Amino acid sequence: MQTKRKGRVGRCLLRTLGAVVLIAAVLGATAGMAAVIYARRTLSPHLDESGLDTVVNAGASQLYYYEFTDRTARIGERCELEGGRLDGGSHVVPVTYAELPQTLVDAFVAIEDKRFWQHHGVDWLRTAEAGLNFILRGDGRFGASTITQQLVKNLTGENGYSVHRKLQEMVWANDLENRSTKEEILERYLNIINLSQGCYGVGAAADRFFGKTVGELTVAECAAIAGITQNPSYYDPVRFAEHTTERRDVILGEMWAQGYLDETAYREALAEPLTVREQTRERSPIYSWYVDMVIEDVLRDLCAEHGVSREYASRLLWNGGLSIEVAVDPTVQRRVEEYYRDLSHFAVHQNGERAESGMIVIDPKTGDVLGVAGAIGPKAGNRLQSFATGALRPAASAIKPLSVYAPALERGKITWAIVFDDVPVDFLRGKSGKPTVAWPKNASRVYRGLTDVRYAVAQSVNTVAVRVLREIGAEESFRFLHDTLGMEHLIATRTLEDGRTLTDCGEAALALGQMHYGITLRELTAGYTALANGGVYMRPVTYYRVLDAKGRVLLDRTSEGHYAISEQNAAVMTRLLETVVGQGTGKGAALFGGRVAVAGKTGTSSADCDRYFIGYTPEYLAGVWYGFAYPRPLSDVKGNPAVRIWREVMTDILSPSVRAGTVKRQFDQPHGILRVSYCQDSGKRPTDACRADPRGDRTAVGYFVQGSEPHDACDRHVMRVESGREDASNDASDRTPEPLRRVGLLRIKRSFPRSVYVLDQKYAVSS
Repeated sequence: MQTKRKGRVGRCLLRTLGAVVLIAAVLGATAGMAAVIYARRTLSPHLDESGLDTVVNAGASQLYYYEFTDRTARIGERCELEGGRLDGGSHVVPVTYAELPQTLVDAFVAIEDKRFWQHHGVDWLRTAEAGLNFILRGDGRFGASTITQQLVKNLTGENGYSVHRKLQEMVWANDLENRSTKEEILERYLNIINLSQGCYGVGAAADRFFGKTVGELTVAECAAIAGITQNPSYYDPVRFAEHTTERRDVILGEMWAQGYLDETAYREALAEPLTVREQTRERSPIYSWYVDMVIEDVLRDLCAEHGVSREYASRLLWNGGLSIEVAVDPTVQRRVEEYYRDLSHFAVHQNGERAESGMIVIDPKTGDVLGVAGAIGPKAGNRLQSFATGALRPAASAIKPLSVYAPALERGKITWAIVFDDVPVDFLRGKSGKPTVAWPKNASRVYRGLTDVRYAVAQSVNTVAVRVLREIGAEESFRFLHDTLGMEHLIATRTLEDGRTLTDCGEAALALGQMHYGITLRELTAGYTALANGGVYMRPVTYYRVLDAKGRVLLDRTSEGHYAISEQNAAVMTRLLETVVGQGTGKGAALFGGRVAVAGKTGTSSADCDRYFIGYTPEYLAGVWYGFAYPRPLSDVKGNPAVRIWREVMTDILSPSVRAGTVKRQFDQPHGILRVSYCQDSGKRPTDACRADPRGDRTAVGYFVQGSEPHDACDRHVMRVESGREDASNDASDRTPEPLRRVGLLRIKRSFPRSVYVLDQKYAVSS
């Protein structure tokens, strides 16, 4: 009986085990199919090897500019840019696989990837172990990278800890092994890895630390170099020799255990002291603000277009022997930097501190960035914070022509003469629930009443900007800035960790320039190319092409413009912005007594932390920002320093051509623009009643795209008979009433939930 029971139990266990195996097989097959489907749908099958065959050890790169006879047509001679040699101090000594000693190869394989010669890019045993560790222990690092996978990471910069990233890395490693030999992979890997102290590759490390070629290294030195790559800071042989020695000894032990060394060689290497060569390094030159800007742009574009890591892109930039053709005008750059270097041009504020400033000059016809200054004072280093190209600040009222008035003109929502009521748009409610605070407020703290677009632009009237924005819609305005004018730093929507949602698609951001984070001065200024260039937006260009050491084009940034608004509407906007300089908030920007036309827009942020002037002449477009590095109110600043800075720098830039008589003095005006009279209070054709307004003749002249000019007569003014004022004589018998007079008064109906004083109300027809 006992034997029968044991038999039944055994058969039951076998059936159970079989079921478990079957279920596991089904689950495994299902998981495998799911993995295949996932891989096909979400993973890229091939690694872009465009970066792999680019020489990264060809020496310093060089910047070139063009001495143009015609910049627009790109006719000119290429010249070497002074101060444009890029040598970042990185130590590079390229080596071929044939030059590598076998002990150096063995050291890296022993410690980094002991099954390197057997696997096909992925060590599945190590991967399985790491996967179990990831699942059972929750170790998000996953690990188990082979040398091939490490090469992929170095090239792509993909170094996160997600499962998707790891799977993509495996696919690319397999793809790389399909197209390369093991020796080629090792050669690339050993020439690209970071080995501390600015050394990239084993050739550089051998030279820097031991004063040898790789072929002259001892076994102990090979192991020491192989140990650095795990953590180049911690295992830096110069700063932390004891860490390097400890790691070296671990690697020697692995080499002995795996049969790469016999016991005698192992013991001799262990006994060898680590002797690192002392070496002084030359100090890197301080580059111009322009060169700094180009470096950042090229690094960003190399990573984006070639899928390489920032580290690899940096090595390529500094040591790849690149030729970089830049858009700079050396004369403009020199004048801008010389002005910003001189501290006497910048006031000391009440707290004894100078504010900061940035400036950028652009050719609006081509988008070429001609000159830039990122901060005031002598430049103290490289890759510093640039208030012209890197800092994000709210654009304030300087955004209004681009976010509000230009798109509204283009869509036929406004004309030069159309009138809006400068009164509160809304009333914000207090704790009691009653409307208490009028919004928005104008910088003047005054509500003027009936206001035409010309005056609203010239005086930066906030209420009118909000009302015009409502005519076109916030979404349309945002699309125009972000998509058409390239303002990529604007936030469509962003959810913070605390659950709050941010967006710049709102009235405060678009009509008043109160963005959450802001945009760069370069983005803001470049947006004005659409107005200064006949309606065509030109993406700002700092470089044209980047060529590698073999003359192949890696990057091409020749700017191509696109129409943002019509040529006629751009001309009307330019005329409107001329009134800002002629009669409005930008009067201080006039050049040469008004002999050279200037159009532009000022800006002051809501907390008075930022001041702007973006202005253009028929030849140049330039933007200036002024404020403290860490935002705080410019409470002791009178006027707008950005206007003064703009005028003084542009005067310096234009003076030679003014003296030579070659400067272009006026803006082009295309066909289809009419100059027509209108009433400032109705935007319609003026009547006698408009001319009889108690404030004086309300007739003005404006510019209109043909077909949009006013046709109907003003119906805002009505003629009334008003009794004359009596003489103020003390003798009643001598009081003689003045004759009755006819005046033009305003038809206005307004109603507010609380008292609001409006300047033109006293000129309204009484009820």
